[in-house]
Amino acid sequence: MLASALTRIPRTTEGFPIMANVTIPIQFAPGTLERAVRFAEVHRLDHLSILPHLRPATWLVDAALASFTRAGLVMGRVWLVSDPRSKVGGSVGAFGLVRRSALDRSPGIEHLRLEVADDLALGQMLKESGSRSAVANGRELVFIHWYRTLAELARGTEKGVALFDFRLWPALCWT
Repeated sequence: MLASALTRIPRTTEGFPIMANVTIPIQFAPGTLERAVRFAEVHRLDHLSILPHLRPATWLVDAALASFTRAGLVMGRVWLVSDPRSKVGGSVGAFGLVRRSALDRSPGIEHLRLEVADDLALGQMLKESGSRSAVANGRELVFIHWYRTLAELARGTEKGVALFDFRLWPALCWT
């Protein structure tokens, strides 16, 4: 989980500590970290998340993921994350940079320990504490196999259902 990866960041780290979701294998194109840091610096961001390119699995899994992803982006209003006037925060567990000073201004990673959607909670927590955030497209930079089978997908959607207090009907409507 993201929170467990975050707990390994030394308190003395300056600038942009790297956070990664350690529950799934992630591949990075050469130069991804440098490009991400440069982007964050140019745009004066405290927090940058990069949406990964989802590696293909089966046509049925890919179709379901396309639906879930589109619904998540729309329902999560991801385009508002970078608007400093918006209260919408967000993050992606596959890749994130957080400036140490932004993390220090927030309640901290300990605050996220029991969050089911800790990546989303991180982004919201940082936004609420005044951080400048953005979510970028990492289509040619960050690659993951999110789910390879329908069984993995079914187990993985439990996290999505948890966002709706484990009520199935709102979760199905969301997707």
